[in-house]
Amino acid sequence: MARILVIRFASLGDIAISIPPVLAFAQQYPNHELFYLSNKRFASLFETMPDNIHFIGADLKGEHSSVCGLYKLAKEVRNLDIEYVADFHNVLKSQFICNILRLSGIKVASRKKDKVSRLKLLHRHGKAIYDLKSYHERYADVFSDLSLPIKLQEQKLNIPSPIIKFKNEKWIGIAPFSAHKGKIYPIEKIEEIVAYYSSKANTKVFLFGGGKYESSVFDKWIDTYKTPFSMVGKYALQEELGVMGNLDVMVSMDSANMHLAALMNTTVISIWGPSHPAVGFRPWKQDKDTFIQIDLPCRPCSEWGAKPCKSGDFACMQGIKVQTITNKIDSLVYGKN
Repeated sequence: MARILVIRFASLGDIAISIPPVLAFAQQYPNHELFYLSNKRFASLFETMPDNIHFIGADLKGEHSSVCGLYKLAKEVRNLDIEYVADFHNVLKSQFICNILRLSGIKVASRKKDKVSRLKLLHRHGKAIYDLKSYHERYADVFSDLSLPIKLQEQKLNIPSPIIKFKNEKWIGIAPFSAHKGKIYPIEKIEEIVAYYSSKANTKVFLFGGGKYESSVFDKWIDTYKTPFSMVGKYALQEELGVMGNLDVMVSMDSANMHLAALMNTTVISIWGPSHPAVGFRPWKQDKDTFIQIDLPCRPCSEWGAKPCKSGDFACMQGIKVQTITNKIDSLVYGKN
């Protein structure tokens, strides 16, 4: 039996991307123990993991925010008799911890960032769009570098839904927001989609998001269309995942909700603007025809969608027609061509 440490501090979407390779490791090496070191606020995502996966919560804004705090954290981890470290993050904080553990003879492997290939995709002129390795594959490669290869395979977290789904009922999830403004499909167009499916018989629309602003937008839609259900503040993360696992489809931006729904083996219609699935942040086990996007010479302009639009018109999002999205939903949920 060996003990392996996986490090990935942020963000929720990136943690979700890492779950399939982590689950594959736990299943394919049942006699090994895996310790996942991350921000303590993500602990609930690991509540239903196999018995050989353990979560270590770091207080990165308090106890472990300083160099001394990180050193203390590294010593605590070292005391777990760790033999291998898989650094999925490869940033200063994780590198510091890895260097401390290396001094104790612990074998360390880190995610390769492949900056040259990414820059070719993001270059303003002469782009050649081709799929880079997905981040699921990149994380799996870290295990291989430790001589612990894994085979990525389809799997699902078994989490029950707190809401009962009736026979013949269709559930449509809509997650219209993202951490970056540029990755948000125009709200008035999303509202058209909410309005359309809220009026359909035997169809329930679930709205996923968080925070006061997003909650206020959802409340307005509920006041107007009556039947949508806001998930904001209603349930813990595990329960939200249970609902996601029972959706017929999730409509999402390039965001954490996209990855969480995919993790539950739910079909995800993802809407892409300044970012691009070719860069590697593709949702787990989703067909390419569920990626809604338009080809523009400026796309992708950003790996994470954080940069301001150089033309100022967000044509990559504005140019996507509502009907393109509703046609895809109708095809997947109601069997309409």
